Amino acid sequence: MSKVRVVDGRGAVGDVECAVTHNLEIALRYLRYAANLHTIWVDSICIDHSNNKEKGLQINLMGEIYRLAARVIVWLGPEENKSGRAIDMLEDMGSQVDFHPGAFSITPSSQARDRRWGDMALDLPYNEEDLTCLYHLLCRAWFEGLWVRQEILLANSTAIAVCGFRDVSWCGPDVT
Repeated sequence: MSKVRVVDGRGAVGDVECAVTHNLEIALRYLRYAANLHTIWVDSICIDHSNNKEKGLQINLMGEIYRLAARVIVWLGPEENKSGRAIDMLEDMGSQVDFHPGAFSITPSSQARDRRWGDMALDLPYNEEDLTCLYHLLCRAWFEGLWVRQEILLANSTAIAVCGFRDVSWCGPDVT
């Protein structure tokens, strides 16, 4: 059991014992900020998953919840298998291209080291160890969920993925 501080819509505060999964406990430890109070909506705490009626009502609201969230934070898990290197690679790749979701295409960004970024025939400038780090990151449980596309597609441009103490913007400012 972990102790959770609960604040309701009226501003009432109380300490409540709440059972959380090991993964959620780790996420909350990584995501807490000592100097600031943050409100975090966590479906496994906010939705009674044993009550099918409530769960059904809440699931119907999920799209709106993600769309209206000030920021969506995707917790990928703690640092392991050189995930920091994988985050570095994602940041580097993201700085090299502009993504155009409507056309489902990418073009070289103004910062691209090589104007051929976006060309499917271009060999990526990463070695096997780098790609193994990225593979391990992308094999994490979060990517297996059916709901992940909804979470990210409905989130605003401030959405981030967090892995350990590192984070990466899910969609940069140049997404058009």
